[in-house]
Amino acid sequence: MIKLDTVNLHLNQKHILKDIQLDIDPSDFLSIIGPSGAGKSTLLNMLIGGVKPSSGDVYVNNVNIKYLKPNAMQVYRRRIGMVWQHFHLLPGQSVYENIAFAAQIFAHSKIKQKNMVLKALEKVNLGSKANHKIHMLSGGERQRCAIARAIVNNPYLLIADEPTGNLDPQSSHDILELLKDINAHGMTVVLVTHDKQLVDSLNRRVVLMESGCITRDLANSSYICA
Repeated sequence: MIKLDTVNLHLNQKHILKDIQLDIDPSDFLSIIGPSGAGKSTLLNMLIGGVKPSSGDVYVNNVNIKYLKPNAMQVYRRRIGMVWQHFHLLPGQSVYENIAFAAQIFAHSKIKQKNMVLKALEKVNLGSKANHKIHMLSGGERQRCAIARAIVNNPYLLIADEPTGNLDPQSSHDILELLKDINAHGMTVVLVTHDKQLVDSLNRRVVLMESGCITRDLANSSYICA
């Protein structure tokens, strides 16, 4: 489904990503770990088309997104769900309104949008707090709301960038279990984290990034870059 083929990125005379070779299969759960500055978030930004490679190619469903025009890129991004460390929710709105805002992008009927929102709320176990304002939620509940917003349009790829970075251990565990459940229902998940203990508990494929390079893919225990 996703293939990064010898991807390099140069910014401000710095070599940010170096010869990235990465395949992500449909329904995969991939964790990307590494120290700060390793290039993890930049790699995610490339997957959503926020930055284009200086060389190499990025294929998603056999389409090289490097060559997408702005309108086509906008359509492409609509099929990707994003979850961030800092939630990025609308603070003055309710849980329902935050998710409904995302459900509007495909211009479905009001009835269909409502059904989509209620289904997403059910998946993240927030149905009882649909009318709560964001400030009334705990950190874990806010992240679950953010995940519901990310999956409401049934994207084929869910990207989570340090989704447990601001959460306590129990909430982190709950978010991880939720991501595993979403993946078990067929959605591809790419998780970026610096929490090795969190990744160890997953027992799934792990890619290690260091200094802009994928140094190890723990799906096959092979070193990729010297």
